[in-house]
Amino acid sequence: MKRGEEWKQKLATPPTDAQPFAVEGESTLRFVSKTRHRGVKAATIDFHFTNLLRPTLESLRPAGPLAQLEAQGLLGLDIGIDGQGQGRVLVALDDGRILQNHATLRQTLRARLKGATETSLPAAKPVTLEIDSETRLEVDSARERGR
Repeated sequence: MKRGEEWKQKLATPPTDAQPFAVEGESTLRFVSKTRHRGVKAATIDFHFTNLLRPTLESLRPAGPLAQLEAQGLLGLDIGIDGQGQGRVLVALDDGRILQNHATLRQTLRARLKGATETSLPAAKPVTLEIDSETRLEVDSARERGR
């Protein structure tokens, strides 16, 4: 692998019974250099990614609140989590384990609720909820015992 070399990974997972949400995304990784971390040969890799997670509405209905809203004529729900992030990882060259991971993740939860008819909501406008979050992740592997 050459310095600066990039590769992309795409993610597309349909909903299942065990995980009732669809996930789509793409990561771009770039090889920066070889280094050593606590005596272990490693590769330094920069990355950035985007993703979108959408729950299936059927998975939300049994919980109660959605069924109550549907009974009131509020049928249109669009919900999803958009995410993006960037960071740098150190990966052991001998076995691929992550030695360090420093990343910043940003996510936005968006939910939009609208009635079956526009008049079923006050002021005839959809209700929109948006929550933004930012998380900084720093992981540094501990030395293995017995070595």
